[in-house]
Amino acid sequence: GTASVTFDGPLVLNAARTITASTVTAKAINGSSAALSVVGNAVFNGAITSTSTLSVSGTTSLGANITTTGTQAFTGAVTLTGTGATRTLTGSTVTLSSTLAGGSNALVVTGNASFGGALTGLTSLSVSGTTAINANITTTGTQAYTGAVTLGAGVTLATTHSNITFGSTLNSATSSRALTITAGTGTVTFTGAVGGTLALGATSITAASVVHSSTLVGSSTYAVTGNATFSGAVSGITNLSVSGTTAINANITTTGTQAYTGAVTLGNAVTLSASGLTTGSTIVAGSNNLTITTDAIALGGNVSGTGALVIQPKTVSTTIGIGTDAINTLNLSDTE
Repeated sequence: GTASVTFDGPLVLNAARTITASTVTAKAINGSSAALSVVGNAVFNGAITSTSTLSVSGTTSLGANITTTGTQAFTGAVTLTGTGATRTLTGSTVTLSSTLAGGSNALVVTGNASFGGALTGLTSLSVSGTTAINANITTTGTQAYTGAVTLGAGVTLATTHSNITFGSTLNSATSSRALTITAGTGTVTFTGAVGGTLALGATSITAASVVHSSTLVGSSTYAVTGNATFSGAVSGITNLSVSGTTAINANITTTGTQAYTGAVTLGNAVTLSASGLTTGSTIVAGSNNLTITTDAIALGGNVSGTGALVIQPKTVSTTIGIGTDAINTLNLSDTE
């Protein structure tokens, strides 16, 4: 109804219960393996345990941990109360359909997670299962996604000089989604394949280091402000740029340009294929072969190594010129 309901002492369920009120306020709840549904707003000041499922149709004020064997569904906005605490939601899938205000607390989801609204004010975030991200997430500390992540919208993930870690794959959902990551002096790590099922859209990452341990498939631009490591093949991207140093251990293919401002090092024999390739510093190949397939090249530093260097045109009509005065399409100047 329209009245509020308050439970001053611990609440024990003896069967599945639906409580309908403008606001339900409760301390500790023992679900006795039963389901609890709140039709209205909820204020949970104590832990909820041994519940099969939990759903709240309105807003939720959360001041303690929640454990269910099944799903948790929060339709309205969620607020974490207290300061400097860690709130743990344990369930098969935890769904936040609206926003979450962290209140300078950490959030741990043990299970799968679906975030429909923006998450703000968190000190840190970790999800042990899969994560569906459909809005921006901002934390002062780390973000850790252990399971596969899907993007259902163009989103921004932001930390204050802290790491963001993807422990499994990262893909767009339904169509290519833009991704912006700002981690300051933190490191962004992609452990699994990125875009292997459905490519990302335009991607911009600002961090001290960006590490790709597996393949990367894009559909638009990919810009790194910081250092980068590519250990798996890169494909599908239009233009690729890295402002810092770049460690390349697999082939990189772009339909547009590749620009490497800092020093480039090769960990394997690689092919760089682009419409145009620009370096601002050295390329250290070691004993690895390097093949550059491009229609325009500008080398800003020495290319060194004991392996073979092959520079070849990307399109048949491109001609190669040697010397500063060359008038061909793909030219190497006297300095280069």
